[in-house]
Amino acid sequence: MQGPALIAFLTDLAANNDRDWFNANKKTRDAAFTAPSGAFADAMAAGFKQMTGHDYSAKIFRLPRDVRFSKDKTPYNTYLRMAWAPDCGQSGSPRWMLGLEPGDLTLGVGMFEFERADLDAWRARIDGKDGAALAGLMDALGKDGVRFSAPDLKRVPAPYPQDHERGELLRRKGLTAWIDALPVETAFGDDGPASCLAEFRRLKPLFDWMLG
Repeated sequence: MQGPALIAFLTDLAANNDRDWFNANKKTRDAAFTAPSGAFADAMAAGFKQMTGHDYSAKIFRLPRDVRFSKDKTPYNTYLRMAWAPDCGQSGSPRWMLGLEPGDLTLGVGMFEFERADLDAWRARIDGKDGAALAGLMDALGKDGVRFSAPDLKRVPAPYPQDHERGELLRRKGLTAWIDALPVETAFGDDGPASCLAEFRRLKPLFDWMLG
């Protein structure tokens, strides 16, 4: 991605978050946001395939916001969000994720919320020997500065005992891990995809565990 143009566009959008400005600047949006983010997403999908052996479907989240049920009626997001899902024929597979806004780049992996069957499978794995392996992996990643989403439940779900040694993991309905506060320049230029993939490799052991 071409960093200065993208940052300038997102900054200007934040200062002019209305439909008239958005529509009047379509050419700038296409040149600074739409086209380069699409090329970046494709390059990352190819890199993830090389890293994991799976094909990937890329998603670039839309700038227009769904404000129907929101008190905040500003019409547009002022950041770039992307996600890559492995085409492995498996439900509940983890996604690679990227969030970029002026001054901040965040990379992540995981699932925000499991489907019911996947949640049951998650809890069964946590209760078994795989759970001990995950706990050790998360401890190592946490010491390396990786941030994890918080547990969703206040209590350990039945039929597991409240004093289960991995109760913190059982109280989760999803799991995401994040590398925060990276320089936005990491994603820019011809080396941007490779630089981001180098950071994502820190999270690959968690991806491999979640993919099972």
